[in-house]
Amino acid sequence: MTVLIECVIFGGLAYWLFRDRARAIVDLISTKFQEVYNGWEARGKLHQKKDKTSKDKYTSEAQTRAKNKLDSKKPTGLNCDSCGPSNRGSLVRVLPTTKPLDILQVDGVIPRNGGLLNTYMPRFWQTLNIYVHKHVYVYDSVLKDERIQEVYETAARQALGDSEVSMDTPVFMELLEKQKTRAAKILTSLRCTFSCFILRLSFFVMSYVWLKLFSNVTLHPDHIKLLQKADSTNLPLIFLPLHRSHLDYIIITYILGNYNMKSPMVAAGENLKMPFFGSLLRGLGAFFIKRRMDQVNGKRDVLYRAVLHTYMIHSLRAGHHFEFFLEGTRTRSGKPCMPKGGLLSVFLDAYMDCTIEDALLVPVSINYDRIVDGNFTSEQLGQPKKMETFFTAVTSIWKLFSSHYGSMRIDINQPFSLSEMVNTFQNKNSPVTATSNIPSKKLLRATPSTASLYGTDVVVEEHRQLVNSIARHVIYDCSCSTAIMSTNAVSFLLLNVFRKGVQLEDLTTAFDHLRENLIASNKSLGFNGPSIEVIEKAIKILGPDLISVSTKSEGEFIAPVTVLPNVLELSYYGNALLPHYVLEAVIVKSFNSLQRKSETNQVSHKALMETTRTLCDILQYEFIFTKYCQDLDDVIMSTIDSLISQKILFQETIPAEENYENTSPENEISQQNVQYTKNADPPHAPFQETMLRPIFDVYMIAFRQLHRLLSNHITEKDIVQVIMGTVEKELRENKIEYGESMSVDTIKNALKLLEKWTVVDSYNKQRVKYYSLGERFDDEPSLNEVISRIERFN
Repeated sequence: MTVLIECVIFGGLAYWLFRDRARAIVDLISTKFQEVYNGWEARGKLHQKKDKTSKDKYTSEAQTRAKNKLDSKKPTGLNCDSCGPSNRGSLVRVLPTTKPLDILQVDGVIPRNGGLLNTYMPRFWQTLNIYVHKHVYVYDSVLKDERIQEVYETAARQALGDSEVSMDTPVFMELLEKQKTRAAKILTSLRCTFSCFILRLSFFVMSYVWLKLFSNVTLHPDHIKLLQKADSTNLPLIFLPLHRSHLDYIIITYILGNYNMKSPMVAAGENLKMPFFGSLLRGLGAFFIKRRMDQVNGKRDVLYRAVLHTYMIHSLRAGHHFEFFLEGTRTRSGKPCMPKGGLLSVFLDAYMDCTIEDALLVPVSINYDRIVDGNFTSEQLGQPKKMETFFTAVTSIWKLFSSHYGSMRIDINQPFSLSEMVNTFQNKNSPVTATSNIPSKKLLRATPSTASLYGTDVVVEEHRQLVNSIARHVIYDCSCSTAIMSTNAVSFLLLNVFRKGVQLEDLTTAFDHLRENLIASNKSLGFNGPSIEVIEKAIKILGPDLISVSTKSEGEFIAPVTVLPNVLELSYYGNALLPHYVLEAVIVKSFNSLQRKSETNQVSHKALMETTRTLCDILQYEFIFTKYCQDLDDVIMSTIDSLISQKILFQETIPAEENYENTSPENEISQQNVQYTKNADPPHAPFQETMLRPIFDVYMIAFRQLHRLLSNHITEKDIVQVIMGTVEKELRENKIEYGESMSVDTIKNALKLLEKWTVVDSYNKQRVKYYSLGERFDDEPSLNEVISRIERFN
């Protein structure tokens, strides 16, 4: 074996050294071999016959119609007309029009003329030909930056605790030198040390790892063209993927290297700075950031923040691309997390102070049939996160290769200009707009992220709002363009439509309908082929721990495993569809709450709109319903139209009483009374009825536990445990049905909402968060009024 390896290495080196002379001969020989091989392959194909299986009987008319619609499907991931008009117009011609490309197939990635090496050792040849850019190191320039020099003094005074001490005193000078030493240590600890050798070695290894773990890793070839066109602008590219797995760190670098584009610097949590693996990631372009930036609670670590901020600014000046995760961490629930704007504020700051002319933000969606990271059920049940160590990493990698994870899908949205986004925001919020006669539209706003890198500067509220608006825009775009995998669709149907189980044939029919609906809504699908085969593949990938399969007289019977903690893992995959249908579910839930009070079973348009807006406000920490450039009312009305077209709702217009004082054409709509009724027998089982039930069960219980805070202060950990215990008790007593309600994330979101409403206050003491009731709500009648806000939807 050793001799064989030595021969391969020697042959490779010899070819590499003498490839210019030998290229013509090698190419000629390899071409002849290829012609002979193609001839044999063609003759073999003439004798192949296509066999039809019994599964064809499940192929429905709905699936055929869905297939026909693929050709007329609009491109996904386009910029907004208002937020990125110039980029949308210039890049629209290279958006997806062809089927996805499997990058595991070397020949399909980049056709290379590599002779014998390309023919017999294609992955080795691919590794030798990846694009490796010259990395510009900025270590020295960062430490010499004027900003850092100024922060030395601020940090020294902060450590001394006395701002009046003279700089000439020995004590101050000693502290100043310590800050300089600490700044060098901080920079050494966080910086990336890009290595060409590690990059090539990792590419070679990962090309085989992908093959072992996944059936295919696909993306649209036109997405690559779009990126190449954006890369040719010589502007910094800021890749902003949704975060599901640790593999997210590597896949974008892998794609860019294979298509002759510069690898990005990747922001990674300091928890990944483990022996060996930390050095490996650092060599691939990772720079490490602390999860908790401030050493002392209540005091900003101005030096750490300044070093990180300056390091990123100098890297931008050096022409590096960046990649980081706006969510800050991997999603534990399967749906996108609310964004944290800390790192994004650095790029906005660089644009504002003219460090960079512009930057292109690139939203990226990555989805998996099954994530390789295992599951997050223990964390959702309230157990503390286990810190990554070298041994846990090795153990996890060893376990990886005992399973198969189906498909991986990457969707890259159209890059949009940071400068255009800023201009759009400023125009929308300018005083001219505010004082004009045009009525201002009601936009769904959220509390801006407080995660900012600014440790010494004063950040105005407009700047925070701008960072938050852009971040939410990106998360919304990524969510809309995320491809739906087979496991997502099957889990979603089983949990929301067929919770008690279903015959395979009925599940296939419902799958066909969901598939057609997603395509009609211009959503990307991460699967193809007959629905019955897709379903069976998904069931196999998820395994018997999540989906049970039994044989009955009528045929195969499929049922979800709804016991804890299994149901939490299954809901993780089903929740990928929640953002696509959440507004429909909100409208249906709002309709139901109003219909219960109606004597005629009809609901007015005005009441439905107002109630839907109220419900969107309640769920503002669970979902992003609109981008800041959209009007919430417009989106709600468009979704109501969709429910009418699906025959879930019916609309009836009753002329109002004649109003002689207001008969202008502009008020014609106001003279009509629009009423809605719900279809008692819809053509398909409406999953919108049950989608939000687990979330509302948690919110209901959390609101009812507020009385524990009367004249009391409770730690966040204790109040979360109390709510979790109550959820568990009500599950045992069958007062609530959905085990997915056992979710720490949902409980914390409910507490955030109550804090936003000023129902509760919070403060930190010795790094422990405490909750108490707000001044206006510290009595039973006020709490009952708050609880009634959520009970109306029960």
